[in-house]
This record gives sequence, structure tokens and C-alpha cells, in this order.
Amino acid sequence: MAKTAKSKTDGRTPEEKTGPKTRAKASGKAGDKAVAGPVDSGPPVLVPVDFSRDSEAALLYAADMAACMNAPLAVLHVVHDPEFHPGYYRDAADSPNMPIEDVAQRLLDAFMDRMAADHPEHPALARARRERVSGLPVNRILEVADLLAARAIVMGSRGLTGLPHLLMGSKAERVVQLAAIPVTVVKAPKAAAKARKAAAKARRSETKALRRLSRAMVVDGPMGGAANT
Repeated sequence: MAKTAKSKTDGRTPEEKTGPKTRAKASGKAGDKAVAGPVDSGPPVLVPVDFSRDSEAALLYAADMAACMNAPLAVLHVVHDPEFHPGYYRDAADSPNMPIEDVAQRLLDAFMDRMAADHPEHPALARARRERVSGLPVNRILEVADLLAARAIVMGSRGLTGLPHLLMGSKAERVVQLAAIPVTVVKAPKAAAKARKAAAKARRSETKALRRLSRAMVVDGPMGGAANT
């Protein structure tokens, strides 16, 4: 698979430009682990997961896609303590001294085992390759996609931001911008419905505010002022 050259102006931040770029370097990264097992071979559909509902929806969507493409699944978890939830892995550890890589591996295995058991209609889930790496999520997702010669990336969206619109999360958006292969961003059905409801509520509030402002302008405007003189 031909690689797309990246220029200095490709839009990556300095942090995203760092890290291993070759197969040898990527496979030697500390804390990385590929889980052996009855996995399918060939260029896979790569699914980065963080164990959220959006990740579940993305995994099921990817399983359907892989079946249509006759391609295997590769499921990736990037070990990275999120700023919005510091200590995420520590909360799931048996002891304070348990390495977060071990905690992350246990969470990944439990997530995949549960998804395979809950969705036997997707046999690819039980055969999926499981990858665990450490580092900056965007950078590592792109590296693993390149390393595995992935056909496509399917990942969950974080949903609403502070704006009253349906937007992708920052990590998903960066992967879409920088990946050299197709990227599909999936939102969990309930999360999507909740986001649409929140957006509709925000639009109604904005409409009411505009109406109040319009009425105030009619009362206090030039005509109102002239009537009071």
C-alpha cells in the first residue's frame, strides 16, 4: 500500500508529528501489545475504542463493514490518561501499584469479550485482533493504521461540544483530517438522539431570546420614544 508523504504544512501539531514512523520503531514502543489468538489475516478495518457507547456503536458498524469487505477487524485501545477524567485507569485497578497498561489490557479484553458475547451475529468480534498501545491517541491511531495497512478506520464520536450543533470530538476530527485512508465516525443511536434534542432545545432558547429582543426594540425604539415625547 502506497504511503502518502506528509509535508511540514500538513496541519499536524508538533506533538502529533512525534513518535515512531516505521514498522520496526512502532513494534518496539514500550507498553505496546498485540494479543495473539484466532484472528483473521489481511488488511483490516481498524477500530479505535475507549469503551464508551460510541465505541460500541463504532465496533458494530465496523463489523458490518468488515463483513461486506471480507476483511478482518483490528481493535485498538490507546492508553492515555484523559484530561477530562484523570485517574481513569487507576479507578479500575485492583491496587495503586497496578500498571495502567495492565489495567487497560484488562478493560480491553473485558470490553471485547462482552461485545462478542452480546452480539453473536457478528462472529468477526470474537476473531478480532486486539491492539494496545501507549501515547497520544491521534498520533498512535494513525501509526497503527499505517503499520497494519488498514483499509479503513471506524471510530466513535464524542458528540456535542459546547456549541449547539452536532460536531465530532476533537480526536475524531483530527484523525479524519490526517488519515490517508477512509475514516467513518459513528455516534451511538441514543447519544445521537440526545444530542439532537439538546441542539433543538438550544435553537428554541435562541428563538425565544430573539423574540424578546425584538419586542424590546419595538417598545423602546424610535417610535416608542416619539410616543413618549
